[in-house]
Amino acid sequence: MVYTPGVMAMGWEWRAWRRGSGVPRSDEVVGALSLVLDSNGFTAQLNSNKLVNNARLSVAILGFGLETPVRAGENRGEQLEHEFVVLGFASYQSNGRWQGTLPEAPLR
Repeated sequence: MVYTPGVMAMGWEWRAWRRGSGVPRSDEVVGALSLVLDSNGFTAQLNSNKLVNNARLSVAILGFGLETPVRAGENRGEQLEHEFVVLGFASYQSNGRWQGTLPEAPLR
């Protein structure tokens, strides 16, 4: 069976988001992430009192309210509705400062 979790929190699948419960929290304070977007891309920085080595920043462009018409098979004529669809993804490694362009996402 293939399964893709919809939402991850602290490295684990978090199913309670559908019930509106708060995001799980850890008592460990790692730092604060700042992100600035502009027409050329982004700049991000992790402000932390801890030494940061080989930190990874993952950036995803998400699609919401997407529909796909079913053209064949037993569900022909139906519309599939999609939320939280990853349209573009990129991962950047650094020591707490990142600069880059946003991932490409297909136009619909």
